[in-house]
Amino acid sequence: MESIEYDLTRLDQRFTRLRCVIDGKRAELQDIDNRVRLCFRKGDVAEIAELSLERFRLLDLVDKLEIFVEKWEKEWQEFKHASAWIPSYKTL
Repeated sequence: MESIEYDLTRLDQRFTRLRCVIDGKRAELQDIDNRVRLCFRKGDVAEIAELSLERFRLLDLVDKLEIFVEKWEKEWQEFKHASAWIPSYKTL
């Protein structure tokens, strides 16, 4: 029983970790923006093109991760709220 409760509380930890991943990807986006500025100063068009592709890929990933976390964290919160009044939930 304790292991199931432990696994369920770990879901909250996983959402927290995913939010950390999202924050890390946002930091990468900021780094890409800074690198693009440097490339403009150097006139390195090829590197700017590569960084642009990477930026679009990261933006897409961040968007998908945010949608995933929002959807499933909401589902999880609703489940936790509903299951609190079900006696068998505590004894699974």
